[in-house]
Amino acid sequence: MELSKSNFQKRNQNNNLLGYFKKLKPTPEQPESKVADYVVVCQSDCNVESTSNYANNVESKGNNPDNVESASNIPDNVESTSNNLDDVPNINPMDIGLLIHQAVKNNSNKRAELLMAIWKPDGTFKFPQSGQRNLKFQLNWLTKWSWLSYSKMLDGVFCKYCVLFNQNEGGRGKQKLGKLVLEHFSNWKKAIEEFNKHENTNYHKMSVLNADNLLSVYNKNKDSIDVQINNSLKMEIQQNCKKIQPIIKTIILCGRQGIALRGHRDSGPIDLQHSTNDGNFRALLRFRVEGGDKEVNSARCFTVLADETTDIAGIEQFSLCARYLDKTKMIMREDFLKFVPVSDVTGKGLATTLLTNLEEIGIDVKYLRGQGYDGAASMSGQFNGVQAHITKHYPLAHYIHCSSHSLNLAISDACSIQSIRNCTGTIQKVCVFFKYPKKNNVLSESIARVCSSSTHSRLKLLCPTRWVDRHESIIIFLELFDAIVDSLSEVCTWLDKDASSGAYQLLCAIRQPEFILATYILGHVLSLSLPLSKFLQTKNIDLVEAIQTADDVVNIIKQLRLNDENEFKIIFNKVKSKCDALNIEISIPRTANKQKNRCNVQVDFPEDYYRISLFIPFVDHFLNQLNDRFLSHRSVIENFSFILPSSNSVHNEEKIKQLVEMYQGDLDCSVLAAVSEIKVWKQKFTGTEDLPKNAIDALQKCNISIFPSTFKLLQILATLPVTTASSERSFSTLKRLKTYLRNTTCENRLNGLALMNIHSDIMIDPDDVLNKLATKTRRLRLISIGKFIDVFVGYPGSCHDAYVWSNSPLYQKLSENSEYLIPKNHYILGDSAYPLTDYLLKPYRNNCLMQPKQKHFNTVLSSTRVIIEQTFGYLKGRFRRLKGIESLDYALVSHTAVAAAVLHNICKASVDENEYYSDEEVHITDEIYELNMNNYDDIREAIATDLYNNI
Repeated sequence: MELSKSNFQKRNQNNNLLGYFKKLKPTPEQPESKVADYVVVCQSDCNVESTSNYANNVESKGNNPDNVESASNIPDNVESTSNNLDDVPNINPMDIGLLIHQAVKNNSNKRAELLMAIWKPDGTFKFPQSGQRNLKFQLNWLTKWSWLSYSKMLDGVFCKYCVLFNQNEGGRGKQKLGKLVLEHFSNWKKAIEEFNKHENTNYHKMSVLNADNLLSVYNKNKDSIDVQINNSLKMEIQQNCKKIQPIIKTIILCGRQGIALRGHRDSGPIDLQHSTNDGNFRALLRFRVEGGDKEVNSARCFTVLADETTDIAGIEQFSLCARYLDKTKMIMREDFLKFVPVSDVTGKGLATTLLTNLEEIGIDVKYLRGQGYDGAASMSGQFNGVQAHITKHYPLAHYIHCSSHSLNLAISDACSIQSIRNCTGTIQKVCVFFKYPKKNNVLSESIARVCSSSTHSRLKLLCPTRWVDRHESIIIFLELFDAIVDSLSEVCTWLDKDASSGAYQLLCAIRQPEFILATYILGHVLSLSLPLSKFLQTKNIDLVEAIQTADDVVNIIKQLRLNDENEFKIIFNKVKSKCDALNIEISIPRTANKQKNRCNVQVDFPEDYYRISLFIPFVDHFLNQLNDRFLSHRSVIENFSFILPSSNSVHNEEKIKQLVEMYQGDLDCSVLAAVSEIKVWKQKFTGTEDLPKNAIDALQKCNISIFPSTFKLLQILATLPVTTASSERSFSTLKRLKTYLRNTTCENRLNGLALMNIHSDIMIDPDDVLNKLATKTRRLRLISIGKFIDVFVGYPGSCHDAYVWSNSPLYQKLSENSEYLIPKNHYILGDSAYPLTDYLLKPYRNNCLMQPKQKHFNTVLSSTRVIIEQTFGYLKGRFRRLKGIESLDYALVSHTAVAAAVLHNICKASVDENEYYSDEEVHITDEIYELNMNNYDDIREAIATDLYNNI
């Protein structure tokens, strides 16, 4: 059995080692305050009934003095001395009048934070007058006596050092202190006299010294007292930092490169001569051994990008990204935030998940000014979609459909023309046909023989979702067309009837003039939209520039439509040359008076027929789709366009006024002042050719100190989402990190690795990681294993463990009052032989009905109890006599076992054997500690659930 931490205030005086440790004096390497901190374990082995680990390997969460947060933040645990602060208006929560008698409830680090965060009146503060002479506090007194702190709530002053360091007694005779310490001072007539008198008191000087020492330790200017006393501890900590740094650097490298950490064997010591593959992490670590959310809030304007996908484990992952302006570099950033597993994929469920996680990250949702999602009904639904639910709470968070999805949908709908649809389906089947090795070898030989100048050696499958990416596939198909025909002709001669019949069907399909014409037309039109698709996937663009680029593509396609005869003639001549080389005749299909399945236009030449039936419908449909899909985008930026200077823009004051009124809450001026400011801003560019091309360019030319309202509106415009490409890029990282062999990766590890991989440009300092680790309770001191604090002997080894335990003096005392020996929220750990009580935890019975959380609880318990076996191993290694004591005197056998345990402790206290133990302490959340459960099974079940949720 093991106890996480135990502070024995009173010790048993019976035949055990409690009396011995009561007399034990502190060693030079061990501070006196640490002597009594032990860990209790109990096990029936070699007739020795209990042992444990030195308690410095585990520190309870509540006693961690190093858990320091930023001093700039107001501490969370400051309690008020007033039951109703509403009675005193406009009182700062850090008013010193609220902190009286609270110092005793805060540890040293919290006192240091309070000392630096105490409220101080500024030069504009008006101090109230009091008394018959209407005297008041003078602001310059705070400068002359730096230890003074004024309380607005009490209209008095205190000595902040004496208040925070809890000096209740002082002066002659240790009298109880009053004014300036426990009571406020407000007799301004005698202020200077009392201040000088207080400044010369001994207890004040001691408080000032204590404050100075504490701040020096807090600011890392000098070591804490226990580190100063224990030089060996300081050396040990330095050695531990050197050991942890290679591990941290290796994890950072794996995270940035998107490399999985584990291998087939991922436990035990690292053997430098190890030759088997034990994973990337341990291999990189061995190489090192041998070789030796604030930014988003500071922008005060952001938009959220979200998309969802299913990972390898079948879990729906919700990817969250934020788009905001980096004011230092004046560029737009789209930062990945986290993956969130979701089960409720309805619009309301996803909206709740999105807002909740943004708040958990620390992002202020009141600055949300836009939403970027795809066109799925659960995301874009007008009534029950995510955007609808979020807009109800945040009306200024405009929803903008992803521009890349809009372009893909426009191309997809345009390709619904019968000839184009059949063409893409046939190309895909040909690519799949040659995917297999035997057929691909035939294609490779044909390419080398027929298309020797080609740089491609195989076909590329058409992307099922990104239609613009099909352009490359179609270009490769056209380039290797002759080799494909040659390969299919050869496969047709095979004896394999499935392969030969399939090749013959595909050969007949691709030799049709309509198919070849549709392929060339599709490739030509997609080549016009390909630059737009690539441009939309960049980060540093805004919606105005995206719409302008889309309009440019629309204008080019319109020109293509207006010059349809000349443009199609060029395409038709290329197809005719290809068909002549393959002996394919281009002719008009059979026509009838009533034709339902294809165009029945009456023309004399094949060129006119295919131009009317194929080319013009495809181009017209594509143009209509582009205009319709980007119509909503144009409506969003309609009013914004009037604040951008351009050569042909008109100053529409009414539209600008509507825009200013919409975002009045973001501007620090009236509507009239903002409209006038924008007018002056646009006048600045009159007669100049250096006009801003987009909102980002305009921001770089806008002086925020002169045009603050204009700058804010331009920032909102630049922040509006363009695409959700950043969220989709995170899916690639997800596939690399959560693989088939790592499909049980927990969300914390997954998000940590994903953040390091996606944000690889952010440098991580290992020293910062070490400082972060130091603020948490861990076994990072790597202390030596196993000291016995209670030994009970005398029963034979054949007795059951539970029987021996129930007859031990320690059990009797724990049964009477377990809190007397075991601190609250700590437990003894035992194996399945021991009974389950309020202070003793045992594993679940292993059967086929065990839940995953119960299995995980047993694993954690067993891995924590391994210290017991190791301690007994060290004991038997030192005293071989314990393996078999040859004596008929039972009392001598018992005394020998106790003496061996005592000598073991002496050896451990005096000899540094460099035995390290680096496992992390198992934490349990504070909510479980607050539960008042009398059922022992409920306690164990609650702990098991908490451990499983924090995997």
